[in-house]
Amino acid sequence: MPAQFEYSANVSVDGFIEDAEGTLEWSEPNEEVHRFWNEKTSDLEGMVMGRRLYETMVPFWPEAAARPTGQETSDEFAKIWMSKPRYVFSRTLTSVEGGCRLVSQGLLPWARELRQTSEGMWGVGGPGLASALFSAGLIERVRLVVVPAILGSGKPCFGPDFGRRGLRLVESRDFRCGAQMLLYETT
Repeated sequence: MPAQFEYSANVSVDGFIEDAEGTLEWSEPNEEVHRFWNEKTSDLEGMVMGRRLYETMVPFWPEAAARPTGQETSDEFAKIWMSKPRYVFSRTLTSVEGGCRLVSQGLLPWARELRQTSEGMWGVGGPGLASALFSAGLIERVRLVVVPAILGSGKPCFGPDFGRRGLRLVESRDFRCGAQMLLYETT
């Protein structure tokens, strides 16, 4: 079976992935949710991310993998994250670190080629990158962990560039902290 793409994000109840100041502190997962993300990330073949997500993830996770923090769940995620192929799509960066690979043009041809030359599920992070893949019909699944918070404004999980497309709920899970995971397939 050819590779598939899944857009994943922590999102506020009102649909934002970052608050108005561009921070993520409001969405820091508790132990249960963090273990869930560790498991799901472990299941991925690799990850595809935009520049902003890359800048959030690096240098923290490579540093945590090299020098464990002593927090078991975070240290485990660092090892998982570092073990996967990670591609960064950016028109502005000239290089990337932390074992990531930079792709500066040709997202859609690259994604179509990956689908033919690879297998398994590839994680997609960042709404800009996800919207380009989604509008081209290349995202098969959307996985959201809805965090019980209302931000009022910030960076939306889904902007107007996503276009209109149906989703079918295929799995859900409630966490003790009040968060809920929703997994959709595109229709």
